[in-house]
Amino acid sequence: MKATLEDYTAVVGADVVDPLRQLAKPLAGLSVVHVNSTRSKRCFFG
Repeated sequence: MKATLEDYTAVVGADVVDPLRQLAKPLAGLSVVHVNSTRSKRCFFG
């Protein structure tokens, strides 16, 4: 289950969550990709 801002509103209040919504508006529709650059034993580059 993914947590949403609605889930946090009940805990921290709308006065905390509403500014986050305003900051997020320009990012609507975009995707976020997490790239991990930690070296692992299955490294393909040597």
